[in-house]
Amino acid sequence: MLPCTLEYVEDSAMIFINSGNQGMAGNYEPEFSEEGNSIWWTFANYESLENVTLEDNSNVKITFDALVVEPSTCCNCEDGCENVAWVYGVGEVSQEFFEMTDSAYVTSYINHRPEIPDVDGPTEGKVGEELTFKTKINDEDGDQVYYKVMFTRPASEGEGTGYVVVLLDWAGPYESGEEIEIDYTFTSKGTYEVSVKAKDEHGAESAGWTEYPLVVEISECEEPEPDLDISITTRIGFGKVDASLTNNADYEMSGVDWKITAKGGIFGKVNVSNNGTVETLESEASESISTIDGGKIRFAIGKLTVNVTATVDEQTFYEEVNGFVIGRLVILL
Repeated sequence: MLPCTLEYVEDSAMIFINSGNQGMAGNYEPEFSEEGNSIWWTFANYESLENVTLEDNSNVKITFDALVVEPSTCCNCEDGCENVAWVYGVGEVSQEFFEMTDSAYVTSYINHRPEIPDVDGPTEGKVGEELTFKTKINDEDGDQVYYKVMFTRPASEGEGTGYVVVLLDWAGPYESGEEIEIDYTFTSKGTYEVSVKAKDEHGAESAGWTEYPLVVEISECEEPEPDLDISITTRIGFGKVDASLTNNADYEMSGVDWKITAKGGIFGKVNVSNNGTVETLESEASESISTIDGGKIRFAIGKLTVNVTATVDEQTFYEEVNGFVIGRLVILL
Protein backbone atom coordinates (compact mmCIF):
# COMPACT_ATOMS: atom_id res chain seq x y z
CA MET A 1 0.00 0.00 0.00
CA LEU A 2 1.41 3.35 -1.03
CA PRO A 3 0.94 6.51 1.03
CA CYS A 4 -0.98 9.33 -0.58
CA THR A 5 2.25 11.20 -1.22
CA LEU A 6 3.36 8.61 -3.81
CA GLU A 7 1.96 7.48 -7.13
CA TYR A 8 3.02 4.32 -8.97
CA VAL A 9 4.89 4.90 -12.25
CA GLU A 10 3.50 2.77 -15.06
CA ASP A 11 5.74 0.09 -16.61
CA SER A 12 8.41 0.50 -13.94
CA ALA A 13 7.98 -2.77 -11.96
CA MET A 14 10.66 -5.46 -12.13
CA ILE A 15 10.63 -8.85 -10.39
CA PHE A 16 13.90 -10.61 -9.58
CA ILE A 17 13.75 -14.25 -8.43
CA ASN A 18 16.61 -16.46 -7.37
CA SER A 19 15.33 -19.98 -6.71
CA GLY A 20 17.34 -23.19 -6.72
CA ASN A 21 20.36 -21.31 -8.01
CA GLN A 22 18.32 -20.26 -11.06
CA GLY A 23 17.93 -16.51 -11.53
CA MET A 24 15.26 -14.76 -13.57
CA ALA A 25 13.96 -11.21 -13.98
CA GLY A 26 11.25 -9.49 -15.95
CA ASN A 27 8.93 -6.51 -16.26
CA TYR A 28 5.57 -7.17 -14.62
CA GLU A 29 2.72 -4.73 -14.16
CA PRO A 30 0.78 -5.11 -10.89
CA GLU A 31 -2.91 -5.12 -10.13
CA PHE A 32 -4.47 -2.04 -8.52
CA SER A 33 -7.17 -1.43 -5.95
CA GLU A 34 -10.03 0.86 -6.90
CA GLU A 35 -8.54 3.83 -5.12
CA GLY A 36 -5.18 3.06 -6.73
CA ASN A 37 -2.98 3.15 -3.64
CA SER A 38 -2.89 -0.62 -3.12
CA ILE A 39 -0.90 -2.62 -5.65
CA TRP A 40 -0.03 -6.34 -5.73
CA TRP A 41 1.54 -9.04 -7.84
CA THR A 42 0.12 -12.58 -8.13
CA PHE A 43 2.75 -14.83 -9.69
CA ALA A 44 0.08 -17.20 -11.04
CA ASN A 45 -1.19 -14.38 -13.26
CA TYR A 46 2.08 -14.20 -15.19
CA GLU A 47 2.78 -16.95 -17.66
CA SER A 48 6.51 -16.85 -17.09
CA LEU A 49 6.06 -17.11 -13.29
CA GLU A 50 3.15 -19.53 -12.90
CA ASN A 51 5.42 -22.54 -12.62
CA VAL A 52 7.97 -20.92 -10.34
CA THR A 53 8.43 -22.82 -7.10
CA LEU A 54 9.91 -20.97 -4.16
CA GLU A 55 12.25 -23.01 -2.04
CA ASP A 56 14.04 -22.41 1.22
CA ASN A 57 16.51 -19.52 0.86
CA SER A 58 14.81 -18.32 -2.31
CA ASN A 59 14.99 -14.57 -2.85
CA VAL A 60 12.25 -12.44 -4.38
CA LYS A 61 12.80 -8.74 -5.02
CA ILE A 62 10.23 -6.40 -6.54
CA THR A 63 11.28 -2.90 -7.56
CA PHE A 64 9.24 -0.08 -9.03
CA ASP A 65 9.31 3.68 -9.36
CA ALA A 66 6.94 6.00 -7.53
CA LEU A 67 6.35 9.65 -8.22
CA VAL A 68 6.20 12.11 -5.31
CA VAL A 69 2.93 13.95 -5.91
CA GLU A 70 2.66 16.07 -2.76
CA PRO A 71 4.57 16.83 0.44
CA SER A 72 4.04 14.73 3.55
CA THR A 73 2.22 17.55 5.32
CA CYS A 74 -0.50 17.65 2.65
CA CYS A 75 -1.81 14.10 3.07
CA ASN A 76 -5.62 14.37 3.43
CA CYS A 77 -6.71 10.76 3.66
CA GLU A 78 -10.22 10.45 5.02
CA ASP A 79 -9.16 7.78 7.51
CA GLY A 80 -6.31 9.93 8.76
CA CYS A 81 -3.61 7.69 7.31
CA GLU A 82 0.02 8.31 8.04
CA ASN A 83 2.64 8.56 5.33
CA VAL A 84 3.62 4.93 5.60
CA ALA A 85 4.27 2.41 2.85
CA TRP A 86 2.96 -1.03 3.86
CA VAL A 87 4.19 -4.33 2.45
CA TYR A 88 2.16 -7.54 2.86
CA GLY A 89 3.06 -10.82 1.28
CA VAL A 90 1.57 -14.31 1.25
CA GLY A 91 2.81 -17.47 -0.36
CA GLU A 92 3.81 -21.08 0.01
CA VAL A 93 7.29 -22.50 0.45
CA SER A 94 7.90 -26.24 0.72
CA GLN A 95 4.12 -26.75 1.05
CA GLU A 96 4.00 -24.41 4.01
CA PHE A 97 1.87 -21.28 3.90
CA PHE A 98 3.48 -18.04 5.04
CA GLU A 99 2.69 -14.36 5.32
CA MET A 100 4.82 -11.31 6.05
CA THR A 101 4.43 -7.60 6.65
CA ASP A 102 6.75 -4.62 6.76
CA SER A 103 6.44 -0.88 6.60
CA ALA A 104 8.50 2.24 5.90
CA TYR A 105 7.80 5.87 6.67
CA VAL A 106 7.88 8.17 3.67
CA THR A 107 8.75 11.85 4.05
CA SER A 108 8.48 14.24 1.14
CA TYR A 109 8.46 17.98 0.74
CA ILE A 110 8.27 20.61 -1.97
CA ASN A 111 11.65 22.03 -2.98
CA HIS A 112 11.33 25.47 -4.57
CA ARG A 113 13.86 26.40 -7.19
CA PRO A 114 16.08 29.42 -6.36
CA GLU A 115 15.25 32.89 -7.62
CA ILE A 116 16.92 34.19 -10.77
CA PRO A 117 19.95 36.14 -9.53
CA ASP A 118 20.87 39.72 -10.41
CA VAL A 119 24.52 40.71 -10.82
CA ASP A 120 26.34 43.92 -9.93
CA GLY A 121 29.83 45.16 -10.69
CA PRO A 122 31.94 47.53 -12.81
CA THR A 123 30.76 48.49 -16.29
CA GLU A 124 34.21 48.99 -17.80
CA GLY A 125 37.69 47.61 -17.48
CA LYS A 126 40.94 46.74 -19.23
CA VAL A 127 42.30 43.53 -20.72
CA GLY A 128 44.32 41.82 -18.00
CA GLU A 129 42.57 43.69 -15.18
CA GLU A 130 40.83 41.62 -12.51
CA LEU A 131 37.24 42.74 -11.96
CA THR A 132 34.94 41.74 -9.11
CA PHE A 133 31.23 40.98 -9.58
CA LYS A 134 28.66 40.54 -6.81
CA THR A 135 25.45 38.53 -6.63
CA LYS A 136 23.06 36.99 -4.10
CA ILE A 137 19.62 35.39 -3.86
CA ASN A 138 17.26 34.37 -1.10
CA ASP A 139 16.24 30.72 -1.37
CA GLU A 140 12.60 30.21 -0.33
CA ASP A 141 13.48 27.00 1.49
CA GLY A 142 16.60 28.42 3.08
CA ASP A 143 18.77 25.95 1.18
CA GLN A 144 22.43 26.56 0.46
CA VAL A 145 23.00 27.81 -3.07
CA TYR A 146 25.58 27.64 -5.86
CA TYR A 147 26.22 30.21 -8.59
CA LYS A 148 27.39 29.90 -12.19
CA VAL A 149 28.57 33.00 -14.09
CA MET A 150 28.44 33.42 -17.87
CA PHE A 151 30.30 36.02 -19.96
CA THR A 152 29.22 36.56 -23.59
CA ARG A 153 30.36 38.93 -26.34
CA PRO A 154 29.94 39.13 -30.11
CA ALA A 155 32.61 37.18 -31.96
CA SER A 156 35.36 39.38 -33.41
CA GLU A 157 37.06 39.03 -36.78
CA GLY A 158 38.81 35.69 -37.02
CA GLU A 159 36.54 34.08 -34.40
CA GLY A 160 33.74 33.23 -36.80
CA THR A 161 30.15 34.34 -36.34
CA GLY A 162 27.84 34.38 -33.35
CA TYR A 163 29.02 34.86 -29.80
CA VAL A 164 31.97 33.93 -27.66
CA VAL A 165 30.72 32.38 -24.42
CA VAL A 166 32.75 31.76 -21.26
CA LEU A 167 31.11 29.69 -18.50
CA LEU A 168 32.68 29.50 -15.06
CA ASP A 169 32.31 26.43 -12.87
CA TRP A 170 29.66 26.34 -10.18
CA ALA A 171 30.83 28.31 -7.13
CA GLY A 172 29.60 27.42 -3.67
CA PRO A 173 27.86 26.38 -1.60
CA TYR A 174 26.85 29.67 0.05
CA GLU A 175 24.18 30.50 2.57
CA SER A 176 20.85 31.81 1.31
CA GLY A 177 20.94 35.62 1.20
CA GLU A 178 24.74 35.77 1.45
CA GLU A 179 26.30 38.27 -0.98
CA ILE A 180 29.23 36.70 -2.79
CA GLU A 181 32.07 38.08 -4.91
CA ILE A 182 33.36 36.45 -8.08
CA ASP A 183 36.65 37.68 -9.57
CA TYR A 184 37.36 37.45 -13.29
CA THR A 185 40.16 38.69 -15.57
CA PHE A 186 39.20 39.40 -19.19
CA THR A 187 41.73 38.36 -21.82
CA SER A 188 40.11 40.01 -24.88
CA LYS A 189 38.53 43.38 -25.52
CA GLY A 190 34.86 43.72 -26.40
CA THR A 191 31.40 44.41 -25.03
CA TYR A 192 30.48 41.66 -22.59
CA GLU A 193 27.21 40.69 -20.96
CA VAL A 194 27.58 39.18 -17.50
CA SER A 195 24.77 36.97 -16.21
CA VAL A 196 24.33 34.50 -13.36
CA LYS A 197 22.16 31.48 -12.59
CA ALA A 198 21.72 29.66 -9.28
CA LYS A 199 20.98 26.16 -8.03
CA ASP A 200 20.18 24.91 -4.56
CA GLU A 201 21.83 22.10 -2.62
CA HIS A 202 19.31 19.62 -4.10
CA GLY A 203 20.25 20.51 -7.68
CA ALA A 204 17.15 22.60 -8.49
CA GLU A 205 18.24 25.43 -10.81
CA SER A 206 16.78 28.90 -11.18
CA ALA A 207 14.33 29.35 -14.06
CA GLY A 208 16.98 31.09 -16.14
CA TRP A 209 19.93 33.46 -16.24
CA THR A 210 19.95 37.06 -15.02
CA GLU A 211 17.02 38.82 -16.69
CA TYR A 212 18.96 42.03 -17.34
CA PRO A 213 22.66 41.14 -17.76
CA LEU A 214 25.35 43.57 -16.66
CA VAL A 215 27.08 45.14 -19.70
CA VAL A 216 30.83 45.60 -19.34
CA GLU A 217 33.04 47.37 -21.87
CA ILE A 218 36.58 45.93 -21.93
CA SER A 219 39.29 47.90 -23.78
CA GLU A 220 42.92 47.19 -24.54
CA CYS A 221 45.34 47.93 -21.74
CA GLU A 222 47.30 51.10 -22.59
CA GLU A 223 51.07 50.86 -22.49
CA PRO A 224 52.43 52.96 -19.61
CA GLU A 225 54.36 56.10 -20.55
CA PRO A 226 57.96 56.30 -19.30
CA ASP A 227 58.73 59.24 -17.02
CA LEU A 228 62.45 59.72 -16.43
CA ASP A 229 63.99 62.66 -14.57
CA ILE A 230 67.58 63.67 -15.30
CA SER A 231 69.36 65.74 -12.69
CA ILE A 232 72.93 67.01 -13.11
CA THR A 233 73.97 66.89 -9.46
CA THR A 234 77.39 68.55 -9.68
CA ARG A 235 77.49 72.26 -8.91
CA ILE A 236 81.11 72.52 -7.87
CA GLY A 237 83.26 69.53 -8.75
CA PHE A 238 86.85 68.56 -9.44
CA GLY A 239 87.79 66.78 -12.64
CA LYS A 240 84.35 65.24 -13.26
CA VAL A 241 80.58 65.84 -13.56
CA ASP A 242 77.97 63.68 -11.85
CA ALA A 243 74.28 63.22 -12.66
CA SER A 244 71.36 60.98 -11.63
CA LEU A 245 68.51 59.25 -13.44
CA THR A 246 65.22 58.88 -11.51
CA ASN A 247 62.30 56.68 -12.59
CA ASN A 248 59.10 58.64 -11.92
CA ALA A 249 56.86 56.10 -13.68
CA ASP A 250 54.77 53.56 -11.75
CA TYR A 251 56.50 50.58 -13.35
CA GLU A 252 59.98 49.13 -13.50
CA MET A 253 62.02 50.33 -16.48
CA SER A 254 64.42 48.06 -18.33
CA GLY A 255 67.36 48.92 -20.58
CA VAL A 256 67.82 52.65 -19.92
CA ASP A 257 70.64 53.82 -22.26
CA TRP A 258 72.42 57.00 -21.15
CA LYS A 259 75.24 59.30 -22.18
CA ILE A 260 76.89 62.21 -20.32
CA THR A 261 79.17 64.71 -22.06
CA ALA A 262 81.20 67.76 -20.88
CA LYS A 263 82.62 70.09 -23.53
CA GLY A 264 84.24 73.53 -23.43
CA GLY A 265 87.26 75.53 -22.34
CA ILE A 266 89.42 77.73 -24.50
CA PHE A 267 90.34 75.97 -27.71
CA GLY A 268 87.90 73.15 -26.75
CA LYS A 269 90.38 71.46 -24.48
CA VAL A 270 87.58 69.83 -22.47
CA ASN A 271 85.80 66.99 -24.29
CA VAL A 272 84.96 64.01 -22.09
CA SER A 273 82.00 61.66 -22.22
CA ASN A 274 80.79 58.42 -20.78
CA ASN A 275 77.85 56.12 -21.57
CA GLY A 276 76.19 52.96 -20.36
CA THR A 277 72.95 51.10 -19.75
CA VAL A 278 70.89 50.74 -16.59
CA GLU A 279 69.54 47.21 -16.87
CA THR A 280 66.60 47.73 -14.47
CA LEU A 281 65.38 50.84 -12.70
CA GLU A 282 62.53 50.34 -10.26
CA SER A 283 59.75 52.87 -9.82
CA GLU A 284 60.93 55.93 -7.81
CA ALA A 285 64.50 54.58 -7.77
CA SER A 286 67.57 56.58 -8.89
CA GLU A 287 70.84 55.65 -10.59
CA SER A 288 74.02 57.77 -10.45
CA ILE A 289 76.13 58.33 -13.57
CA SER A 290 79.39 60.24 -14.13
CA THR A 291 81.92 61.37 -16.73
CA ILE A 292 84.79 59.90 -14.68
CA ASP A 293 84.94 56.56 -16.49
CA GLY A 294 85.14 58.41 -19.80
CA GLY A 295 88.16 60.45 -18.74
CA LYS A 296 89.09 63.17 -16.27
CA ILE A 297 88.66 66.87 -17.00
CA ARG A 298 92.23 68.11 -17.43
CA PHE A 299 93.57 71.62 -16.83
CA ALA A 300 91.49 74.11 -18.80
CA ILE A 301 89.80 77.45 -18.52
CA GLY A 302 86.66 78.86 -20.09
CA LYS A 303 82.97 78.09 -20.51
CA LEU A 304 81.70 74.53 -20.08
CA THR A 305 78.53 72.78 -21.33
CA VAL A 306 77.30 69.52 -19.81
CA ASN A 307 74.49 67.51 -21.38
CA VAL A 308 72.90 64.17 -20.48
CA THR A 309 70.65 62.03 -22.68
CA ALA A 310 68.74 58.89 -21.68
CA THR A 311 66.61 56.64 -23.89
CA VAL A 312 64.03 54.11 -22.68
CA ASP A 313 61.04 52.51 -24.42
CA GLU A 314 61.87 54.47 -27.60
CA GLN A 315 61.65 57.81 -25.80
CA THR A 316 64.63 60.12 -25.24
CA PHE A 317 65.10 62.49 -22.28
CA TYR A 318 67.61 65.34 -22.30
CA GLU A 319 69.14 67.76 -19.81
CA GLU A 320 71.78 70.49 -20.37
CA VAL A 321 73.62 72.77 -17.93
CA ASN A 322 76.21 75.50 -18.57
CA GLY A 323 79.07 76.64 -16.36
CA PHE A 324 82.81 77.23 -16.23
CA VAL A 325 86.02 75.27 -15.85
CA ILE A 326 89.02 76.78 -14.09
CA GLY A 327 91.95 74.42 -14.08
CA ARG A 328 90.24 71.17 -13.06
CA LEU A 329 87.61 72.95 -10.99
CA VAL A 330 84.10 72.65 -12.48
CA ILE A 331 81.45 75.22 -11.61
CA LEU A 332 77.96 74.66 -13.01
CA LEU A 333 75.22 77.26 -12.86
